[in-house]
Amino acid sequence: MYWFRAFRRESPVDVLAVLKAGDLPNPDPDSISRQNEAELGFPSACVYAYLGQTLEAFGSCGVVAIESALSGTISPFDTGGLVNHIEPIRNWPSTERRAFLVEYSWEHTQLARLMSEYPGKEPVWAANYLFGRRPPAHSGLHDLINTLSTAALWQSNDDWRAWIWEGRCDGPFPALDALYKWTCPPDTFASLVDLAATTNDDSFIGLIDKYVRGGVSELVESLRAEQLEQWLAS
Repeated sequence: MYWFRAFRRESPVDVLAVLKAGDLPNPDPDSISRQNEAELGFPSACVYAYLGQTLEAFGSCGVVAIESALSGTISPFDTGGLVNHIEPIRNWPSTERRAFLVEYSWEHTQLARLMSEYPGKEPVWAANYLFGRRPPAHSGLHDLINTLSTAALWQSNDDWRAWIWEGRCDGPFPALDALYKWTCPPDTFASLVDLAATTNDDSFIGLIDKYVRGGVSELVESLRAEQLEQWLAS
């Protein structure tokens, strides 16, 4: 599977910088991400990505990176959701919420092992995961890994962010050699082509080959079948 990140940038120059060098944490101390990180006790600001898909609501531009591109920490849910919308955790006291997140966080080197537990290689489970459907049969990851604290995230929520693998790192993410596909609005793409021509940026030629038309939603949709096939065959 691939890591997906949607992002916003105001200018083609800034979009190109992300494509060429990777994204960095939001520098705005008043952003929602920074507020959530403070609430959850994160030691530093992070760049976030989801394994398998993302949402256009997070930005009109998107990048896709190979699975090994992320070096950092992983959790089986959207960590910001623990503050804002994932039941029942969002209603817990801060100390309990932080303890739960610590228990459900692993180094990125554990990803393959954890994915063998969830979503696993059962075709219906893997397909449900990639299409954002509720995982069948179990109430949460604790049903598969018995040492974890109980919280029925898979039964208590209707949003796939309650059962998606999130990766977070201090950036940059992704580096150019890890960029698999990307997208942006048509007018932004046209501006990028003009920018590359004006600056004689030959490196943009390789980026054109990785461009997916149609925006973030189309980027996600175009890679679902490919991810499922590769994951089941691995």
